[in-house]
Amino acid sequence: MNWLNHLIIGTIVTLALTSTLACGDECTEGERRCDGEHIASCGRGGDISGTRSFSAWVFECGKDRCVDIVVDGLRSAVCSKTGEPDPRCAGVAGVMSRICADPTTVLVCQSGYGSSEEICAGKCAVGERGPACVAP
Repeated sequence: MNWLNHLIIGTIVTLALTSTLACGDECTEGERRCDGEHIASCGRGGDISGTRSFSAWVFECGKDRCVDIVVDGLRSAVCSKTGEPDPRCAGVAGVMSRICADPTTVLVCQSGYGSSEEICAGKCAVGERGPACVAP
């Protein structure tokens, strides 16, 4: 066998192994998923096939739960206090939005899930930069 045959066979084996190892981990640009308590983002294609995979952690949920969801047909992930949709976030526009959940609570909603909550010493008010706690 000459060097060209070795190169061709080596390339075929490498491609076969790459597709087998990446199986189930392929993604589309913009997708996210939970990786333990981290949210992983779909990275750029790293091999000659251009296959994308979840390769970069973009956020850690800490004490909250990481929840895999589907938004507009793409896989996504959110950090959630309860792991369940928050009724206070129902109808909130946008992927991530801050709202005054009540007169003293600022709530961050992510695709229908409550992801962060701040109890205000004063009150929750909507200013130029959106809802925030303001001094009493």
